[in-house]
Amino acid sequence: MQRIRVVAYNLHLSRQSAKNFFVWTVSLLPGTASVSLEENQVLIHVLDRHQAQQEKLQEIEERIACLFT
Repeated sequence: MQRIRVVAYNLHLSRQSAKNFFVWTVSLLPGTASVSLEENQVLIHVLDRHQAQQEKLQEIEERIACLFT
């Protein structure tokens, strides 16, 4: 039986629309699904916890920040 793997990511985006866009974008990535968004933290279900998720998520957030500025 596989255990649920969830990682937390702290957002630095200020606009709610940018946060929502981030959540939906992450859910489009292979092996990931956004679970919840609370204030500035997103919980993300991942299939492979050994991947460098934090760096990948940070890159996505930076690109989204550019779109919303």
